[in-house]
Amino acid sequence: MKILIIVVAGILLWSGGALLADEQHKSQTLNMKIEGMTCGMCEAKVKRELKNLCTEAAVDYKKDWGRCVYEEGKATPEQILNAVKKTGFKGTLIP
Repeated sequence: MKILIIVVAGILLWSGGALLADEQHKSQTLNMKIEGMTCGMCEAKVKRELKNLCTEAAVDYKKDWGRCVYEEGKATPEQILNAVKKTGFKGTLIP
């Protein structure tokens, strides 16, 4: 009986820690206009750079658009826009 109580208590503590970790790193979505892309290679270059900061990254050169899903505390909108700038393009937040 004591072992059962210890096992149940351990499971509860473990799952509670996972919930706390989720609360500390909430996902945010940043949509942006990306100016200057003219081809699929441009799109791939921006997407590759965004993947360093984003858990999910999508880029469409035909629509001059990009989206980054990132975790609070691990990246900021400024860092994401700087990553786009690093590739030679201009990113602007879309509210």
